[in-house]
Amino acid sequence: MSSYSFLDKKQIRFHSQRAKKLRQEDKYTVKSVDFLLRWAEKEMIERLKDIRKEIRSCALLSLDPSEDFLRTLEERKTKYDIFPDLSLSDEETFSLPDNHYDAIISFFELHKINDLPGWLIQIRRTLKEDGFFMACLAGETTLFQLRQSLLAAEMNISGGASPRIMPFISKQQMAALMQRAGFSLPVVDSENVTATYESIFTLMKDLRLMGETSALKERVKTFTSPRLFFEASEIYAQRFAEQDGRLPATFDITFVIGWAPSETQQKPLPRGSGQVHLGDFLNGDK
Repeated sequence: MSSYSFLDKKQIRFHSQRAKKLRQEDKYTVKSVDFLLRWAEKEMIERLKDIRKEIRSCALLSLDPSEDFLRTLEERKTKYDIFPDLSLSDEETFSLPDNHYDAIISFFELHKINDLPGWLIQIRRTLKEDGFFMACLAGETTLFQLRQSLLAAEMNISGGASPRIMPFISKQQMAALMQRAGFSLPVVDSENVTATYESIFTLMKDLRLMGETSALKERVKTFTSPRLFFEASEIYAQRFAEQDGRLPATFDITFVIGWAPSETQQKPLPRGSGQVHLGDFLNGDK
C-alpha cells in the first residue's frame, strides 16, 4: 500500500463510532439520515437486475445494509459476507483471500480510502475470474453549496481559507483508476440527490449523524468561532435558498462497475481490422 495519506483514519473511526452512538439515542431519527444509503440500495438493486449471471458469493461492504437489500441477494441464492468497517483500518489491507468472490458490492466507503488505486487492485484480486465490483460513492460536486459558503465566509472573516470538506473524485478519475487497477469493461455514471434543510446547522447535524464530517489531516484542528458558521449560513441562504427559504444540499452519487478479466468477456476488435470504411457511409449520403 502507498505511504501517502491525506485522510486521518483515526478520525474517520471516531466519526463512525460517534455517529453510531448518537443514532442509538431516541431523540435522533435514524431514517432521516439513512435516506442516501437506502436510495443507493434501491439503485443498486435495479442495476443488479441487469446482471444475468449467477452470483454464488458476495462480499458486502456496508455499515448498515437493509433487509430489502439482503433479501435481494437471498432471492438470487447468493451467499454473502458483510464487512461494515473493512475500509477503516490504517493499513487499508483488504484482508480477504484472492479469487474468492463472484461479486463485491461497496456502499459509500471509497471516499474514505487514502490509497484508492491500491484498494481497487486488492478488490480485483479478491474477485473470481469474470466476477464484478459494484460501488457507489460521494461524487465530485457533493455538497458544493456548503463548500462554497464555508469558503466565502472564511475569506470574508480572515482573508484566507482552510480545507473543511473532503475532496471527492470525479467520474473521469474514477474510470481511469478502475482501468489502472486492471478491471475490464468499467462503467461509471452518476445521479444527483438533493435534500433540503431548514438551516446550515441541521445539515451539519445530519452529516455528523452520518459519520461524514471532515477527516482531512490538514483540517482546522483549533476551535472554530461560531461567527464563521453564522456568516456561512447567511451566504448559503443568499446564494442557494429556495422560494420557501429551505436550503438545498446536493449529493452527487457516483456509481461504478467493473469486471475481473476473463477470456469469455467481449473485447474490442484490433485497430484497423474494420472491413468497411466510414467514408463509404458518408459519401453515400451525398
